[in-house]
This record gives sequence, structure tokens and C-alpha cells, in this order.
Amino acid sequence: MRRAATILLILCSAAALSAQATPDTKGRADHTADEAALSKMLSAFADAISAGNYKAAAAFWEDDGVYYSVEGQKVTGPAQIEAAFREALQGTRLSLRNSNVHPVTPDVAVTQGSWQANDGGGANSGLFMAVVRKSGPEWKFVEVRPWIPSQ
Repeated sequence: MRRAATILLILCSAAALSAQATPDTKGRADHTADEAALSKMLSAFADAISAGNYKAAAAFWEDDGVYYSVEGQKVTGPAQIEAAFREALQGTRLSLRNSNVHPVTPDVAVTQGSWQANDGGGANSGLFMAVVRKSGPEWKFVEVRPWIPSQ
């Protein structure tokens, strides 16, 4: 009897460990389409900056969206963001690489990646973090924070 109980305990333990080792994918949403849309948005934003179309670049922000410059200056709303880009990014070629998208809710995500900017006189690069919100079929920036990591 004791031997049967031991074998039963071992079998139950093995089954429990096996169940824990297998990730539960039921009920998890597929975010592939949203990730592709965010990558496309980041590319279109970088293209707008590179083309000097700061109005189009600022249109990627929510009306109450915030941009923090690398220097830490807080700029709020598309009109102010457009003016800040026009002043600081004349002649700049920008590229962005998205490395991580973390869905928070079905219509809010945090995205992280790297950026490179070349203004013809020199190049800078760094990292960024952005909170984005889905407005209808489009994603918009709620807050963007680029920075240059310390060496």
C-alpha cells in the first residue's frame, strides 16, 4: 500500500511539473498586426523628420501628447512639438529601430528601440521609449522619451 501511494505521488508530481513547463497560450492575444502597424508608424515618422515635414511628424502625437527632447525639455501637443522639431532638427536624417513592443491593454502599448540622427555635421544615436495609444485604426504617441546612454 505504501509503495502504491509513493508511486501515485511521484506520478502526480511529474504531471504537475509537466503542466507548469508548458506555457499556456490559450487566451493570449496575437499582437502581430499591432506590432507591424507600430513599426510602420515609426518608419513613417522617421521619414517625415528626414524629409523636413515637421507638421506630418507632429501629427503622430495625441492632442495632449508629450515629447521630451534628449536634453529633457518637455513639449506638449502637436503644434508645440512641430515647432520644436522645426527648430532642432533642420536637415536631420533620422532612422529608428523598434526592438520591443509591450502591449499594456488592447489600445495602449509601450515600445522601445534605438535611434540614429545625422545632421550632416555629425551623427548621434541613442535609445527611446514611447507610450502609444490606438486611436481608431491608427496608433499615436502619448509620450516619447529619447536619450543618449552614458558611456
